[in-house]
Amino acid sequence: MNQFIPNKIRIHLGRGVASALIVFAGILTVSGLMAQTQDNQTKEAPVGWPEMAPYYAAIRALYAALTRAGWDLNFRQRLIKSPDSAKEAVAEEGNIKIPASKVIVFYETQPPKPDATKSVSADDSGYTAVHLLSESKSNENIHVFYLPPFKKDDRTKNYKYKDYFMCCYQYWRQ
Repeated sequence: MNQFIPNKIRIHLGRGVASALIVFAGILTVSGLMAQTQDNQTKEAPVGWPEMAPYYAAIRALYAALTRAGWDLNFRQRLIKSPDSAKEAVAEEGNIKIPASKVIVFYETQPPKPDATKSVSADDSGYTAVHLLSESKSNENIHVFYLPPFKKDDRTKNYKYKDYFMCCYQYWRQ
């Protein structure tokens, strides 16, 4: 009989601890699911690429991509890897859907040559931008940008798309 009471206590204690652990695991699971749901709700759905003026959503996405390219080397490499990689990087950074018909190209500028033409300008970083002549053909599906100077982890500088926009939709230059 004396062994019967300690066994009962041990069994009830074990069941109590097991029940408490199961309840605790359930609470953790529910709180994790709620946090995931809140994260999904706070992230906005990507906006569509504007097909006519105003082009603010596209301009903001390109602005964000150029600014990040100024300090994030991995992101910068994604931009210059290929047009598809650039389009994907801009879409993620700008939270925008970019249609398949759009081509986005980024390139790094070259140092100026001694016999550079008058259409070449240089900023204080030594980068050279070759501006296209105004008579160039316009194509709203092709967007070419040169990248801003790279300054690792310097997030203070913001880069505007119009300063780095090289080609090909003249309306965006206005």
